[in-house]
Amino acid sequence: MTIPVLVNQRIFLVPTGINSEHLILTYRTHGKTKMDMKLNHQTVTFASLKDKLQEKRQLLDNTTMIIIQGDERATHGQIVQIMDIARQVGIVDQISATEPNRGR
Repeated sequence: MTIPVLVNQRIFLVPTGINSEHLILTYRTHGKTKMDMKLNHQTVTFASLKDKLQEKRQLLDNTTMIIIQGDERATHGQIVQIMDIARQVGIVDQISATEPNRGR
């Protein structure tokens, strides 16, 4: 089984294994100050992200990967902050993906 991931306007199929789970974190900004972040469809904040990732990490093995999907307004600093938090809990396999501009 695979998960489609959009990277640089190309779709890649990321394989899923029997003993692995891929975490998908979506990050969208609304205006200058409001943002929406979800980890596998559950709302999280920067304050709760580390705890949520640690909870998932305790249930999973070393093949866990995180796919970080940010919209076109997500800043480099925000994405790096998410990557650092994931690394702190031992998730080193990371993919950064973007969403195409949807006519906004």
